[in-house]
Amino acid sequence: MENKLTRADKILIGFLLIIGLSEVANLVAIVLHKPFSAGIRLFIAACVILMIAVIFLPAKETHRIALTGQGKIVHLAFIALFLLQLLYILQGKNVYDGGDLTVETVNTMLTTDTIYQINPLTGQAFAQGMPMRLKIISLPMLYAFLCRVIPLESYFIIQQLVPAIVLALAYFAYSALAEALFAEDTWKQSVFLLCVAILISFGDYMYGMEGFGVLHAGYRGATIRMAVIVPYLFSLLIRRNRIGIVLCILAEACIVWTFYGMGACVLITFFYVACGRIWRKLSERRKGHG
Repeated sequence: MENKLTRADKILIGFLLIIGLSEVANLVAIVLHKPFSAGIRLFIAACVILMIAVIFLPAKETHRIALTGQGKIVHLAFIALFLLQLLYILQGKNVYDGGDLTVETVNTMLTTDTIYQINPLTGQAFAQGMPMRLKIISLPMLYAFLCRVIPLESYFIIQQLVPAIVLALAYFAYSALAEALFAEDTWKQSVFLLCVAILISFGDYMYGMEGFGVLHAGYRGATIRMAVIVPYLFSLLIRRNRIGIVLCILAEACIVWTFYGMGACVLITFFYVACGRIWRKLSERRKGHG
């Protein structure tokens, strides 16, 4: 099966690699007992190299059939829903941060030039330190980097700007999945994306529903996994892109504290491969009996 990268692949793989680079910078600073500023310098250098590499990666040229009539209406409806969701997030009036210390943790990194050494609630040093499993979560490092380079308030960057980016990445991921499922059929791809947008828009009526995390807490690791990594993982499994699959698994480990990070992506990959092998064996038996 063709494994060339599409433009959506380049964006999403770049995003997964940025998560990985923030993890490397985070761990190096922690293990070597370096300040936050040293980790940021390492992260910036790595990101520059990554940007250059991703830009020059060859992209797959797709020759799509132009949408006509109803297809254009469906595509415009999807774009309209996406823009409404974007505005909804950027207004920042519906942020759900119950029990979340992301903003406080990032502000502590910025003001004290330390990484996971100061309790963001008390402003005092941790008496017994933090578990390593918590320290390797790299999103605070990534968000602190954004707060350092973007001259805006940290709460706006974390609770509004980042979720807006995650929303866009989610649709890139679902676009990649739609293309993997429906090849060059742009009509089915547009309908698929519109259905996803509808589910997100009307699936946020209570905590834990489909669209709640995307529209109310897009900065959380669990939301990024659900909205971006998992749908992209399915597209990679369909295309048998092993490198991309590994990147998804590792990215989840860097941002989510669930089953020690190696949760959903590993299970999805295992069951997808297992079901594929079972199906092939059943098909071979049917052919043998035929």
